[in-house]
Amino acid sequence: MLCSALYLWTADGVAVRDWDRANAWHHYQYLVDGFLSGHTYLSVTPAKELLALPDPRDPAQNLRYRLWDASLYEGRYYLYYGPTPALLLMLPWKVITGYPLPQRLATGLFACAGFAALSLLLAGIRRRYFPSATPRQLFFAILLAGQVSWLPVILRRPAFWELPIVSAAALLWGGLYFLWRYFSGAHRTRWAVAAGCALAFTVGARPTYVFTAGFIALLFAWPPDRARTLRGWLRRLLPVAVPVAAGVTGLLAYNYLRFGHPLEFGQRFSLWGIDEREVHHFSVSYLPFNTWIYLFSLPEISPYFPFLRTVWPGELPAGYVATEEMPGLLFALPVHLLGAIAVFHAWRQRHETGGEAFRLTLSAGAGASLLAAGLLFCFAGACSRYIAELVAGWSLVTGVGFLVVLSSGTGLRLPGWFRPLAVVAAAWSVLCVWLASLEFRNFARNTQPVFYGAVAETLNYPSYWAAQKSGQVYGPVSLDLRLADAPSTGAAMLMASGREGMLNQLLIERTGTDGVRLKLVENDLTMVETPVLRISGTALHVVCHAPWLYPPVAHPYWRTYADADDRRQRQTMFAIEVGGILYARLSPWFFDSTAFEPFVRRATSQPPACAWVEKITRLPSAPMPQWHPPQENPSPVPSTP
Repeated sequence: MLCSALYLWTADGVAVRDWDRANAWHHYQYLVDGFLSGHTYLSVTPAKELLALPDPRDPAQNLRYRLWDASLYEGRYYLYYGPTPALLLMLPWKVITGYPLPQRLATGLFACAGFAALSLLLAGIRRRYFPSATPRQLFFAILLAGQVSWLPVILRRPAFWELPIVSAAALLWGGLYFLWRYFSGAHRTRWAVAAGCALAFTVGARPTYVFTAGFIALLFAWPPDRARTLRGWLRRLLPVAVPVAAGVTGLLAYNYLRFGHPLEFGQRFSLWGIDEREVHHFSVSYLPFNTWIYLFSLPEISPYFPFLRTVWPGELPAGYVATEEMPGLLFALPVHLLGAIAVFHAWRQRHETGGEAFRLTLSAGAGASLLAAGLLFCFAGACSRYIAELVAGWSLVTGVGFLVVLSSGTGLRLPGWFRPLAVVAAAWSVLCVWLASLEFRNFARNTQPVFYGAVAETLNYPSYWAAQKSGQVYGPVSLDLRLADAPSTGAAMLMASGREGMLNQLLIERTGTDGVRLKLVENDLTMVETPVLRISGTALHVVCHAPWLYPPVAHPYWRTYADADDRRQRQTMFAIEVGGILYARLSPWFFDSTAFEPFVRRATSQPPACAWVEKITRLPSAPMPQWHPPQENPSPVPSTP
């Protein structure tokens, strides 16, 4: 109940974005409306301007008109994710109540239901195989499994990407529970049928689980017995295999009705920042990079809450799309190594009678994660939400490993220091999960600002004291820029703060031998820019104001500003001053700074650029400029000596 309350509270935070109908917060609600109208496409009609484009799937052309990441096919919008969340929960809810179930709450409810199955499974395993484990130890094992499943992170953004992943993980846990009940009881057929239905709907949510569903279904025929008749094999397999086969067939028919081909899910028709038609989604060439980024990468350490920042991946493999919020699991979730203890314990008892249910359930959980890794590590992208799919089965194994380590009577000899180390690893992993949840794309800061602000300001005091002790200065900066001598065109990052996917930047664009444009951008969003400035010479003086030149908003530093209007202006003003002319905009949209000082491109920075910073000076006492609408600059800007 504690974990479920946390799940629902986290997911419901995005209620403040219900007004945004063109992003990713309502796609499954549109699918439910489509089903109720008797068709498989969404209830949203594509804009006429979108359909009139020469190439509606070109991201450069459709930016203003697209429904985010929906699949456009023959003038209709579809979802490339499976229909399970709509069919299993959201459609019945609307039919029964007459009201739509918000996508965010559907995601939270699936998380609660799946975690209930996982909790029952851990409790059953403890009762039968670890009777010496105390209720307190079981409580912490369940609590641990609920956190290291990555649900607190993925529920931070319960959009249409996360809903099918959470529902698939929940149904997988249900399937594992039914597998356990089948083998721990009298092989009752109803548990095999229930497992088959759960696995069928799992594939209906995430087709990538098709191999996992087949693997778990085959476990119902265990142990392999050559003396078993065909009728005996069928009696074991058919109750679970028929629902799985029916679910897969239904999914293929669903694809055929939508796209005219049973194996077409629609991802190559999706509309977002990349043309999916040019992406080769799966390749073994991505395996080394994905193995590193998922397992072995290390985060960047920041003095500001939440302290652990997403790793900067560097150069991506050829054909690779992108990464998003990847923490490196061996660093962030070391407690998952306890799963190896559970596997070892099960292997030691492989010849003992009565342990079949335990060994098969553990094998199913471990196999689910290994099969997920085989697909995800060969995919052309790495996302935080995929971690929930990667560790879903292994979270059960880790919970069991925690019981093995803490309980007595297992016959496993461990050094005296091992149990305290396991507890520390568990505490560290839970802490990292919640730090990642509170960091994820700034959602907590914007959707639950009161809670986030209280926590962040309190935990930012050490950085405040460190900055005071070192004499750190914040505020706008004066920049002396040097342009490359050779006439060139191109762009360069002059100054930046943040990390990939959440990046604040000051950019310069060379437009010819005597033209430049300056921009302050947040990722790809331009906050303020100058027109093309005509310059003489190779030197340029600029004054820059930006919120990310200060500590985060939730920081004790801001208590030093008694004037609320001055404080608010410094926290929202983006301004570029060139040649005495100010180009400015007020906006609360920016990413928190991640270091005391931003990155600054110098002449020695790599790679070489068309411009760099020769000198940077902080202007801490400079008054904030008066805001005016952006002005044109018809005359050349004189070069500074």
